[in-house]
This record gives sequence, structure tokens and C-alpha cells, in this order.
Amino acid sequence: MMERFDKLLPPGLWEAAAAAAGLLLALYPAGAGYILVKAASAVGLFYALFRLLIALRQGPGLPGWGKGLALAAAGLLLSLLFFFRPPLFWSLLLLICGAALVLYGLLRIPMIRESWSLGLSGRLAALAWALLPILAGVLLLGRPLAAGVLILRLAGVLLFLLGLGCLFSDVFQSGRKF
Repeated sequence: MMERFDKLLPPGLWEAAAAAAGLLLALYPAGAGYILVKAASAVGLFYALFRLLIALRQGPGLPGWGKGLALAAAGLLLSLLFFFRPPLFWSLLLLICGAALVLYGLLRIPMIRESWSLGLSGRLAALAWALLPILAGVLLLGRPLAAGVLILRLAGVLLFLLGLGCLFSDVFQSGRKF
């Protein structure tokens, strides 16, 4: 499937687009995050409408019809909600991620006791493996906007660097000129 998309645009354009999107995320995280949620919600809205129409057209005689209809309706409602209220998406996402990180860190605490016999480096690694997710989760739960901006900036920097790296790799490995 990806081969079709690769041939859709000239070589190097995907990588340049990724680098540009990463730069946009790194420099303007709030605006880029808003646009990102709007675009993803619009795509989700069209997908949910498509699935809803398919479920309605198939009729209740097929197995799994009710589940497909319910999932399509839920996707439609969530897409509409997030399209008109993008900050709600980020609030829910950061709340869920923060709670999951705290839970993950708490579940890693027994690993500290198991690795206590590995020496100082093993103890420090186990402590970091358990405490860093807890600290990140508390940061997400306590200051979700600041943490969200930081996450978007870091994702932007990574996307920018990966886009540039792939672009230069594509240029130097293929020997093509753009």
C-alpha cells in the first residue's frame, strides 16, 4: 500500500514534507497541534460516516452488524466532538497518558527488588526504569498544557531530524538529482 503513496509524489517530497511538518511542530506546537487534531478529526469523521453507511446498507441480518454500527456511531460522535473541541482531545490524551505512565512506573517497582543483586548500575537502572515514568506521568497529570507543548516540540524536532535524515539518505544512496 505504501508503494502506491511513494509513487504518488516525486522522490524526496515525502521526506521534505516530514521535515517541514516537524519544523512547524517544533516552532509552533499549539497551532500545529490544533491543526493536527482538526485534520485527524476530519479524516475520522469521513471514515466513521463511511463505516456507518456500510453498516446501514448491510442491514441487521449479518453477524457483527450491531457492533459495527455502534463503533461507527461512536467514532462519528468522537470525531465531531474533537473536531469542534480540539483542546478536549489533548486534555483527554494527556490525562490518559499520564495515568498510564504512573501505573506503568508503579508496576515496575517490584523489578527494583529483583535487580538489587546486580550491583550499583543494576539498581540505578531499575530505579530509573520505575521512577522516570512516574515522574513523567505526574508531570502530565499536574501540568498537562506545559507537558503537551513539550511533547509536541520534541515530536517536531524528531520528525524534522528524521525527515532530513531520510532526505539526505535518499539523495546520497540513490544518486538521483532533485
